[in-house]
Amino acid sequence: MPKLRIVNWCNISTVKTPRFKRSDFYQIFRLVSKTDRIKLFLVSLIQILLSLLDLIGVAFFGLIGSVSVAAISSTKIAGRTESVINFLGLNSYSSQLQVAILGSLAAVLMIVKTFASLYFNKKVIFFLSRRSAIISANLTSNLFKKTFTEIKKQGSQKLIYTLTSGVDRITIGVLATTVALIADFSLLIVLLIGLLFVNPIMTIILLVALTSVATLLYLFIKNKNKRLGELQAQYTISSSNRIFEAIGNYRELVLRGQRQVFADGIGKARLSQVEAGAQSTYLSNINKYILEASVLLITLLIAGIQFLISNALRSVATLTLFFAAISRIAPAIFRIQQNLLTIKNALGSAKPTLELINSLQLSINRLDNEKSSESVPTSHEGFIGKIKISNLNFKYSGSQISAVEDVSLELNSGMYVAVVGPSGAGKSTFVDLLLGLHHPSSGSVEISGLEALTAIEKWPGAISYVPQEIQLVSGSISENVLLGFKNDAQNKKEVLSALKKVELNEYIDSTGEILDSNIGDEGGKLSGGQRQRIGIARALLTNPKILVMDEATSALDAQTEENISNTISKIKDQCLVIVVAHRLATVRKADLVIYMQDGRIKAKGSFEQVREKVPDFDTQAQLMGL
Repeated sequence: MPKLRIVNWCNISTVKTPRFKRSDFYQIFRLVSKTDRIKLFLVSLIQILLSLLDLIGVAFFGLIGSVSVAAISSTKIAGRTESVINFLGLNSYSSQLQVAILGSLAAVLMIVKTFASLYFNKKVIFFLSRRSAIISANLTSNLFKKTFTEIKKQGSQKLIYTLTSGVDRITIGVLATTVALIADFSLLIVLLIGLLFVNPIMTIILLVALTSVATLLYLFIKNKNKRLGELQAQYTISSSNRIFEAIGNYRELVLRGQRQVFADGIGKARLSQVEAGAQSTYLSNINKYILEASVLLITLLIAGIQFLISNALRSVATLTLFFAAISRIAPAIFRIQQNLLTIKNALGSAKPTLELINSLQLSINRLDNEKSSESVPTSHEGFIGKIKISNLNFKYSGSQISAVEDVSLELNSGMYVAVVGPSGAGKSTFVDLLLGLHHPSSGSVEISGLEALTAIEKWPGAISYVPQEIQLVSGSISENVLLGFKNDAQNKKEVLSALKKVELNEYIDSTGEILDSNIGDEGGKLSGGQRQRIGIARALLTNPKILVMDEATSALDAQTEENISNTISKIKDQCLVIVVAHRLATVRKADLVIYMQDGRIKAKGSFEQVREKVPDFDTQAQLMGL
C-alpha cells in the first residue's frame, strides 16, 4: 500500500500557531504526501498551459472578425491581423478560405483543450479516489491504536461516516475540486490578459460586471452551503444510527408494538437529510440561472457600448473576439463559483472527519508496529501465562468515581480464575484493563513481564478473548473463525481442530472437511448457541496461553456447555483461564474466585471461602441450590 506522509497533529510548541495552519484547507492538504502534492501541482500547471490553447482559439476568432470586416468593406487587412495571416501562410488565399481555415483551427484548439481538461480531471478524480481509500485505511489503522474508551466515545455510525464519506468529501469534494478551480482561474486570467491587449476598456467592463455578479451570488450562498453540508453529515449519521438501533432492538420492538415508531423516526431523519441536500441543489440552480441571465445582459451591454464608441465595422471585429472570449469566460466563472460552493459544502460534510483527526491527534500514516501474520500463530515462544496487577486504578473520562480501585493480584498459568459480582461491579472494565483496551489511571498490569499492550503486540494470539455478544462477519465459517488470518489450506487445519473442540460438527462433513457455506449477513442464519461456539472456536484457534471468557457459554445447552468446559479444562494446565461469570454453577470448579463490588475486590479465594466472606454471594448460591 502506498505510504502517506506522517502528520503530527500535536501542537508541541507554546508559540501560537499561524492562522493559515489552523485552517481546514491547510489540514486537508497536509493529508496527502509531499510526492502527491507535487503530482497535483504538475497537473494544475498542465491545466494552466492548456488555457493558452483557448487564448489562441479566441485570438483566431478575432482574426475571423477582422478578415470578415476587411472583406465586407473591401479594404486590405493590416497591422497585427496581416502579420498573423502572413505567419500562418494564408495571405495567398481568398478571404472566404482564410475565415474557414481560421475557424477550423480555432475549433480544433478549443476542442483539444476541452477534452484534454476532461482527461486530466478524470485522472485527478481517480487518483484522489484511490488516495481516499488509502487515507481511510491509514486513519483506521491509527484509530485502532487508541484506547477502547476513545474509540467507543466516537459512536459507531459516526465513525463509519467519518472514515468513509467524510474522507471522500475531503479528497474529491475539496482536493479534486480545488485542482479544477485552479484550471478555471488560470483560463480566466489568461483570456482576460489577452483581451486587455486588444481593448482594455471593454475588458475591464466585462471583468467588473461578471465578477461582481458571481461574487455577490457566492457571498450570498457560501455560508448557507457550508451549513447545509454540516447538516447533511449530521442527518446521515443520525439516520444510520436510527436504522442500527431499530435492527438491534427488533425483538423488543415487535413485542412492544413499537416498530412503526422507529420507522417514523428513521423517516424523519432521512427527510431532514434529503431536505438539506435538496436545498443545496436548489441554491446551485439559482446560481446557474441568475448567472446565465447576467451573461446575456452583460453581452448586450458590451455590444451597446462598443457600437456607441466605435464605428460599426470596427465594432463587429472587436465583438467577434469578445463574444468568443465570453463563450469560454462565462462557463469558467460559473464553474469557479460552483466549485467554491462545492468546496464549502464539502468542508461542512467533512467536519466530523476533521474533528476526529484533531480530537484524537491522529496521523494519517499507516503504523507498522503491528506485524500482521497470514498464518495462525499457535506457538508463542517466550510467553509466560502470568498476569501481575499492582495497585490498579481506573476512572472513565469525566467521571469522579473509580470503575476499578486499588486492585492487586498475581495470576499464574494453570489457574482457573472466576470473576463474579453484581452488575456494575467493574468486572468488564477489569477485563478490558487486562486486555490492554484501557490505560490504567494509576498502577499497572503486566503480562509475561511486560506492560499489557506491549505483550499483546509482541505475542499476537497468545491471549484470547470470548465476549458475551459474538460479532460475526458476512462470510463462511472458516472466515469467521480465522477473523483476519489467511483462509488457506494450512490455516483451515487449525480451523477444523477448533470446530471440533467446540462441537460445531454440523459444519464438518463425513470426510472430515469443513462445510464452508455462507452464514449470512452478520451470522443471520445461526442460532445463539452456534454464534457463541464460533466465538469460542476463534479464541481456541491460536492455542492461547491466557484465555479470557465473558459469560461465553450462556447460550449453550447444558450438555454442550459441559463438553466445552471439559475441553477448556484439558488446556488449563498450560493456560491461564479467566472467566467472568454470572451463572455460579460455572465457577464452582474455579481455583480462585474473585468477588468484585464497586470496583474493588471484596473477597477472593475458593468458591466456599468467598461464600463465607460475602453474604450476598452465599445467598445467590443457596438460591441456585449450590
